[in-house]
Amino acid sequence: MVTKIKKKMKEEWADVLLSLGAVILLFLVFSCAFDFYYDFNDDVLIKDIISGRYSGKSDGHSVQMLYVLGGLLAGIYDVIPGIPWFAVFLYICFGGGLYLIIRRSITFVGKMWGKVLLVGMETIMAATLMLWELVFVQYTVVCGFL
Repeated sequence: MVTKIKKKMKEEWADVLLSLGAVILLFLVFSCAFDFYYDFNDDVLIKDIISGRYSGKSDGHSVQMLYVLGGLLAGIYDVIPGIPWFAVFLYICFGGGLYLIIRRSITFVGKMWGKVLLVGMETIMAATLMLWELVFVQYTVVCGFL
């Protein structure tokens, strides 16, 4: 009984690491190959308002997003300035969504070689289908993806 539980936990951790590794690898390859940009002026305006570049003081009151999220990001900009927290937040959300998709799909495969093959195919598919959205990030697409 204990060995079955240990085996199940080992398989769970292997699935988590495989899914997480695929997402990290995808973002590392893209970050080495491309520079990331905001796609629309709305995204730049959100970043400028929240970071304080627009008014001189970080503010969570952005028309495009709710105050709770904007206020949280503005507070992070106040505590640790200089890091593009809005972009980090968008990429964490996008990566988290990809992780959940990959993680869920590999639960349907039993063998490890099948899981690795499926993760490879999903990573290639994500890289080809969502290249534009990952390089030219926009808040609306990330919200729709989530």
